[in-house]
Amino acid sequence: MTRLEKLRPKLLSLADEKYKIFAQSLIPTNANMMGVRLPELRKIARALARECPPMEAARELKVCEFFEEKMIALMAAAYAPAPLEERLGAVKAALPHIDNWSLCDSFCATLKFSEPDLPKLWKFILPLFGAEGEFACRFAHVAALEFFVSEKHLEKYLRIARNFCNPRFYAMTACAWALASFHAKFPKRVNEFLAQGKMSDARAEKMAIRKILESRITSRQDREFLKSLKTKKPSEKIRRLKN
Repeated sequence: MTRLEKLRPKLLSLADEKYKIFAQSLIPTNANMMGVRLPELRKIARALARECPPMEAARELKVCEFFEEKMIALMAAAYAPAPLEERLGAVKAALPHIDNWSLCDSFCATLKFSEPDLPKLWKFILPLFGAEGEFACRFAHVAALEFFVSEKHLEKYLRIARNFCNPRFYAMTACAWALASFHAKFPKRVNEFLAQGKMSDARAEKMAIRKILESRITSRQDREFLKSLKTKKPSEKIRRLKN
């Protein structure tokens, strides 16, 4: 019996049927769902991480029957202290088992990397930007907004966004979200980028503009400018930017 199978009775005792119905309405997943809230899952994952190395936690994903078990395994892999290479190995092993946005985003947000780790992390996620899988691609874009919203990575990410070509919805929304995060810090440059209208996927471009417009921190001037782009052709967008 695996560690998570041993934890199943405890998880079932924490299940909330009303929350389960609510969570199922938000999170499409192939796994069964119990209805255990995220703070409880984090407590269990932290305890598990103290006795379970990252790779071992990632291997537990193969036998998980419930969404909550997957979440615990991912969080335990993220919380467990280990050398960088081992943690990245656990991420690589875990990615094929992620089948929804909640697992992807919670896993990415739980992972911690120090400044010296970032060059190797960027090298690790670089091929994932072009992954065919919806959530491997999403993971890369969420990692970009979590760890790489900086002047050093601005132009690198804009090149990636320009060539974005994954047609899956949750990959696309992650690219839009990351562009909105870069816009919050570098609005002028991201406005210039969007005004060019050269993203490979026009849907992703529209989604990014909408995401930025939804942000409360977007200035009135930027908001008016971005609204004007929604109805302009690429050449008109560039003229609008120059004016």
